Amino acid sequence: DKVNLIGIACGDEVANWKSAISELQLTWPQYLNSSQNEDLTRKFQIDTFPTKIIIDPNGKILNLFKGESADFYKYLDHLFSTRL
Repeated sequence: DKVNLIGIACGDEVANWKSAISELQLTWPQYLNSSQNEDLTRKFQIDTFPTKIIIDPNGKILNLFKGESADFYKYLDHLFSTRL
């Protein structure tokens, strides 16, 4: 109850995005970044997928992880042991 996950898909077609949510049974909030909305890839300078952004309750970006690596999970372990 102390962590919120949000998924943001970038560059997907609506039908593919909805299908993935259903197929993967993603239960947390999912958003589609599109040209009709504010472009989050520009706002957060995202050029690699997946990108994981850790934001504190005050909206401050604590860390950003590009791609897939163990560093993200180590950071979460550290964060949970010191902050939660």
